[in-house]
Amino acid sequence: MQQQRNSNICRLLAGIGLLFLSFQPLQAQDLVQVSGEFKQWHAVAVQVTCPVADCGEVKPQSDPNPFTDYRLRVTFTSEDASNVMDVPGFYAGDGNAAISESDSGNVWQVYFTPEQTGTWNYTVSFETGADLVLSTAAGTPLEPDGTTGTFSIEASDKTGNDFRSKGFLRHVNKSHFYFSGSDTPFLKNGAGSPENLLHYYQIHNTYQQDTIPVIPPHTFAPHLGNFNPGDPLWGPQKSKGTGLIGALNYLASLGVNSYYFVVHNTAANTLGQDTAVWPWLSPAEEDRDRFSVAKLAQWEMIFSHMDSLGISMNMVTQDRINQLDLDGGDLGRIRSLFYRELIARFGHHLGVVWNLGEENSATTEQIMDYANFIRGVDVYGHPIVSQANGTLIAHDRYYEPLLGFQNFEGASMQVGLVDFDSGETPSPPGKIHNAILKWVEASKAANQPWVVTLDEIGHWSDGIVPDGDPRDPTNRRARREGFWGTIMAGGAGSDWYYGSDPFEYNDIWVEDFSVREAFFQRTQAGTQMILDSGIPYWEMENHNELSTLENTWVLANEGEIYMVYSPFQEAFELKLPDGTYNILWYDAFNGGPLQEGTLLDVEVDTDSAWVSLGEPLGFEQDAVALVSLKRVSNVSNEEGANRGTQGPMLKQNYPNPVRQKTTIAFELPAAGQVDLNIYDMLGRQIKGITQGFLASGTHRYEVDLSTLSTGVYVYRLTVDGASYQHLLLRR
Repeated sequence: MQQQRNSNICRLLAGIGLLFLSFQPLQAQDLVQVSGEFKQWHAVAVQVTCPVADCGEVKPQSDPNPFTDYRLRVTFTSEDASNVMDVPGFYAGDGNAAISESDSGNVWQVYFTPEQTGTWNYTVSFETGADLVLSTAAGTPLEPDGTTGTFSIEASDKTGNDFRSKGFLRHVNKSHFYFSGSDTPFLKNGAGSPENLLHYYQIHNTYQQDTIPVIPPHTFAPHLGNFNPGDPLWGPQKSKGTGLIGALNYLASLGVNSYYFVVHNTAANTLGQDTAVWPWLSPAEEDRDRFSVAKLAQWEMIFSHMDSLGISMNMVTQDRINQLDLDGGDLGRIRSLFYRELIARFGHHLGVVWNLGEENSATTEQIMDYANFIRGVDVYGHPIVSQANGTLIAHDRYYEPLLGFQNFEGASMQVGLVDFDSGETPSPPGKIHNAILKWVEASKAANQPWVVTLDEIGHWSDGIVPDGDPRDPTNRRARREGFWGTIMAGGAGSDWYYGSDPFEYNDIWVEDFSVREAFFQRTQAGTQMILDSGIPYWEMENHNELSTLENTWVLANEGEIYMVYSPFQEAFELKLPDGTYNILWYDAFNGGPLQEGTLLDVEVDTDSAWVSLGEPLGFEQDAVALVSLKRVSNVSNEEGANRGTQGPMLKQNYPNPVRQKTTIAFELPAAGQVDLNIYDMLGRQIKGITQGFLASGTHRYEVDLSTLSTGVYVYRLTVDGASYQHLLLRR
C-alpha cells in the first residue's frame, strides 16, 4: 500500500518555501485507511477521517449536516485504465458503528467491489458545501482531499453458492439476470416473508412508531440453532444477530437464493403502514435527511452475509401505503437522499435488485424519474424493477408505458390465486402463467426483454400456507400455478409470500421458516432438476401451442429440447418435427431423479407430427416431461447381436443409479477404433473414459462420477463409426 497525502496546508507551505515541524503531527495522522480481503468481487473499504480542526466534533445532528453537506467520492482506476469507477461515499460515524453502535464520529467511507484482478489506483475527493451530495458542482476541499494510492486485487477464492465466486447479478437484455463473472443465468427460488425482515430486536434504533396494531420485533428464536460459529455478529460484545443470521442460514440450506424485503415501510407522523423498517434517525419528517449510522452499518453486516450465502436482495424501497410519504411521491430532495444513501452504502453488494415499490401506483413519469436517478448514481448497474398493484388492469396501466424504457429491466409481479378482478375463487389455473407470459413476450417485442418474476402470490390473505394447512396441505396450487406456471412462461423465478393468515405464520409476524419447509424443498428440487439436467431454460421460449391440452405448458427450443409441465397428468400429445427423441419424466411432487416412463423414446419421420409421450410411472400428482433430440443414432444391443459376432455389445453400467463410482463394460468381437464418453441430455460431452485402438474381448472401466451433479446422462460407445448408448442415472 502506498499513499501520498497532499493537504491544502502542505500545498500552501510548499508554495511559499516553508515547512515547519509544528505541522508534522497533522501530516502524520492516518487520515485514509484502505481495508478488505483484496480479492475479486470482495468489498474494499476506504475510510476517510476529517480532522476536528476542519470538521469539528461531528454528530448526526451537526450543522453542517454530515449526510448532505460533505461529499466523499473515490475514483478507482484499473491498471490498464479500461475501468474507471467514481464511487459515492457516506457518513460512517466512528467507522465501526455496527460494533460500537455510535452514530457520531468524523469518518466517511466508500465501499468498492472490484471486478478485475490486478493493480487499482484510487484518488480521494472530499469536499463540503450545502447539499453537495446531490450536486455535481465543485465544493470546498477538505483534508484529505487529493490523496492517492494503490492496492492489488487477487482472484476470488470463493466457491459454490457464494456470490463472490460469480460476480454481480446484472440485466443483459435477456429474460434472466446473469452473473457478470461466470456469465451464467440466475433462476431464483426465494423467500418473500416476512417482508419486514429488518424489524429485528437486536438491530440498533429499530422500533415501531405506530403501535396499532402492535407488531413485535422479530427474534427468529426457532433458528438460534442454525447459527454457525464464525458467522457475523454485532454490538459492543459482538453478541447480537444470532437469530436473524441463523434464519438466513436455514433458508440457504433449503436452497433459497433470493429475499424480498422492504427498507422503508413507515410514514412520517404515523400516516401510513408501519412495520418498523426505516433508515433514518427517526421516521419524523425533520429527520428525513439524517440517517441512523449504526442501524445501517448493521444492515450492511446482514447483507454481506447474504452475499456469502448466495441470497440475492430484492430490495423494496417503498410500499403502496406510504408511497406518497417521500416528497409526495415525486423525486424531490428527500427521496433523492434516500436513494443515494442506499446506493452509497449497499450498491457494492453483488446480488442487489432495486425494487421501486410494492403494489406501486406511482405515475409513469415518477417511475422513470426514480429509475433515471438510481441509474445515474449506481456505478455498478444493478437491475431496476418494480411491482404493480395486484390486478391485471393495474398491470396494464403500470407496465405498458414502461416497455422499452432503457432504465427499467423487470416486472416484479403480484398475481393472485384468487381472481382480484372478478372476485372469483379460485382463479383460472393459468392466470399466473398467462400474466407472466404476457410481459415476457411484450418486453421482447419492445426490444428490451424484462426479467419477469412472481414476487407476491395471493390472495393477499393466503399466500403460501404452512405445510399441512387444510386449505391446501401441500401448497399444490402455489407449486403448480405459481412455481411451474412462472418458469414455463419464461419467467425467472419467484419470491414466496406468506399472506396474512394464519396470524402467527404470516407475512409480518412469522418467526419460524420451518413451517413451510416441505414447500421450499419441492420448489428447490424442481429448480435443481432444471439446473442439474443441463436444460438451457434461459434460451427456451414458451410454446404452449405445441400441446393439445390447455394448461399443459411447454417451454422449448423447437427441434432440440422440450420441457412440458403436466399439472393434472391428463393425456396429451406434443407436436414434434422430424427426429428421434428421448423421453424422461420428473416427479414434481416427490422430486428425485429423472425417470423413464411408458415410452422411452418417440420417432417422427415426417416434417412434424402430434405424438403421445406416454405417461410417467407411479407419480402421485404433477409431472414434468423432458423431451430431447437424440443427436446420434442409437443402435440397440439387440441389433448388434443380430449381426452375429460382427457387432459390439455395450452393457448397462453397474450400479445404476450411481452415487459415486460405476463400472461400464463392453465387448468387442474384433479390434477397432473406440471412443467411450459420457454426455448430458443436450449431447454435450461431460467426461471422457477411453479413446484409441483396442483389441477384441471384454473391456471394463470403473468411472468416478462423484463430481457430477445429480441427473440423467448418456454414456456412448463409438466403434469404427457405429454408436451405441445407454442412460445413466446419477443420484
